[in-house]
Amino acid sequence: MSFSLTDLLAQTASEAGCTQSQLCRQTLEEAVSRRGSLVEALLDANLVDEDLFIEHLGRSLSLPFTSDESLEPADNLHNRFPAKLALRHRVYPAHLSGADLTLLTYDPFNLDARQAVGQEVRKRITWGLPPVGAFWKPCTRATAWGRRISKNCWKVAMATPARMT
Repeated sequence: MSFSLTDLLAQTASEAGCTQSQLCRQTLEEAVSRRGSLVEALLDANLVDEDLFIEHLGRSLSLPFTSDESLEPADNLHNRFPAKLALRHRVYPAHLSGADLTLLTYDPFNLDARQAVGQEVRKRITWGLPPVGAFWKPCTRATAWGRRISKNCWKVAMATPARMT
């Protein structure tokens, strides 16, 4: 018996407290039909507690989940990470040590992000999952990118096709 990504996410949502399993499955199926992000579909539908869902997803995938609310990187790491990758693909640099870089994302199935990071960054990448709310906190502060970015602005930026120049 095969276990699809939709099954995994529906089960994870249930474990995270989703009581509307039919609506959860319908949301996932709609995201599949429009080739959208399944994780974003669940989070945007407000069917699950975001952080609890991401924490359970991390356990299901054996990806580290950080409950640390202060994701501000040390040593101005955001100055040494391409802003276009962070903005367009919603990845956040959390730790850099020699040839190793830890990136946080709340959608570990974002293949475009993984490919773009692989093309642009010449480091060994470790992926992790942050609490969704904490993920946006450092991104909405004034940063080295020279402006404040709200979550809604990010959604608009993410809808724009990536241009790797």
